[in-house]
Amino acid sequence: MSNATDLFIQPSRDHRSSESFWTSFFALSLLTESRAGLPLRIPAFQCVIEGRHGRFQPDGELIVSRPLQRREVVVEGKIRAGFLPQISSVPNELLDLRPDLILSIDDSTIIVEVKTVGHKLGSYQKNCYEELAHFLRGHGYEVDLYYLMSAGHENDRDFDLLQYDSSAPSPSFKILLWEKVFQWLSGRSPQSALLESLGDIAEYYRSDEQYMSW
Repeated sequence: MSNATDLFIQPSRDHRSSESFWTSFFALSLLTESRAGLPLRIPAFQCVIEGRHGRFQPDGELIVSRPLQRREVVVEGKIRAGFLPQISSVPNELLDLRPDLILSIDDSTIIVEVKTVGHKLGSYQKNCYEELAHFLRGHGYEVDLYYLMSAGHENDRDFDLLQYDSSAPSPSFKILLWEKVFQWLSGRSPQSALLESLGDIAEYYRSDEQYMSW
């Protein structure tokens, strides 16, 4: 079975592009595709685990409702006073936190943590993102948290951290799947030059009947 993790370890596991490369790829895809005249709606999911089995259950979409400006898309920017218009100070525990991607769209903030291979989320990092979201909501921002991962993500602990809890009032993170991002980009017309630069990658997303549940 192929999935996006197989793409991320090319040309080899020990000599491959960093997560920063793929974060930038995703950020530039959002920036350019938001200006292409077609709706930007990427499917989101929850990780539902029942015993030894699990599945990615649909849970809305990441939606960008208007063309993005370059200054509204920040990759690995530090959280500091003034990073958003209504933020004049930041709690010490959030200073220097560097979300992989922040989209600032009017009073809405989309925060995306990106993973490919070789790194895990970790409970401390997850808590920091949740504290940041709580802080921003207290200042009048709408906040959505997303975790962008492959369906073949190699760190099982991240699945445990992100699994859907039906007793919680609302999930803190929604999951974006690289496979579905690539599939979404492949369906755009005209097709993105960024996607074309990766070559033929259909094999890494087309077998969704295999990677959407396990």
